[in-house]
Amino acid sequence: MAAACLIGLSANAGVVLDNTATHNDADTLSYGHWVAEAFTTDSAGDYTLNFVYAQVGTASGTIDLVAQLRKASGATVDNSGQGLIGTFTGTIPSGANAVTTFTPASTYTLSASTTYYLVLGENTSSGGGTYQWDYRTTTDVDNGTWTIPGTGTYGISLNQGGSWTMHDGSPYLIKIDATVVPEPHQYAFVAGLGLLGFVAYRNRNRLAKLA
Repeated sequence: MAAACLIGLSANAGVVLDNTATHNDADTLSYGHWVAEAFTTDSAGDYTLNFVYAQVGTASGTIDLVAQLRKASGATVDNSGQGLIGTFTGTIPSGANAVTTFTPASTYTLSASTTYYLVLGENTSSGGGTYQWDYRTTTDVDNGTWTIPGTGTYGISLNQGGSWTMHDGSPYLIKIDATVVPEPHQYAFVAGLGLLGFVAYRNRNRLAKLA
């Protein structure tokens, strides 16, 4: 029973947002053109971020990737030092745009019912590469319980994240995999079941010896 409950706790992992089913156009990212895409967590609880995916590609030149997770400040990107939660690693395909994995550089915990921004760009000014990020014209989500806000949907920065011009609608294509962080009482419940199981097992052994 306790093992089954532990499996149940770990089963709250998977795709929480996916809007990659529809592609209308693409934007070109470079040193002078960074993009931030917003997403909002659901109310189920805090989440551990497993992977982020973006539909990117058509890389040209040597890519010095910028991939950041940032807090929101109202309906815009928090570009302060405190606004940076962390970074991701990933490789932009040189071929056609495709759903591409970005791996968190550390463990990031996201709060319930909170908006964040995935920021992508290029870090090298002279001779830096370019690549594309697909977008769609509606904020619909194809799969998952997280949402894409209709206000402050995405931002464009022409000065490497120093300032942002925000836009509504037409989000960039992303997919997010995350795991719900169990509440302390859930762990306590599982631990209690384990203790009851141990006591029952010990009592069965005693009865068997007496028989």
